[in-house]
Amino acid sequence: MEFKEEKSAGFRIHAYDKGEITLAAPPPIPLRGHPGAPGETGLQRITRSLILSSQTVITDWEPQVLADLRITHMQPLFELDPELVLLGTGASLQFPAREFLDQLYRVNVGVEVMDTAAACRTFNILVSEGRHVVAALLMI
Repeated sequence: MEFKEEKSAGFRIHAYDKGEITLAAPPPIPLRGHPGAPGETGLQRITRSLILSSQTVITDWEPQVLADLRITHMQPLFELDPELVLLGTGASLQFPAREFLDQLYRVNVGVEVMDTAAACRTFNILVSEGRHVVAALLMI
């Protein structure tokens, strides 16, 4: 699915499909953890799980499927200080271990679990509303 391009001051999800998510990255925001030059802009195709906020992209997020997700993978989420975390669980909705959700609840961070396609759509809507949302997206 491809989205209509919007002008924004941060990252947006431009498109998603099986095995990839394409980000629109307006200047001068760097892609953290991406094997390109810092400050790379334009459309960026990502093929691994990632963490995304309007201002940060972490493309080297370790878990590639929900079964790989561990409490230790949450540290990058906490560093972004979200008000809400969208957890995209791949091609279908699956729920993570209770410990994962409990960690977020303990620090008063909301969490919504959904399939990755729904998380991509929801991320764009919430960012356009000015919400401080972080998407943790396992690849479709």
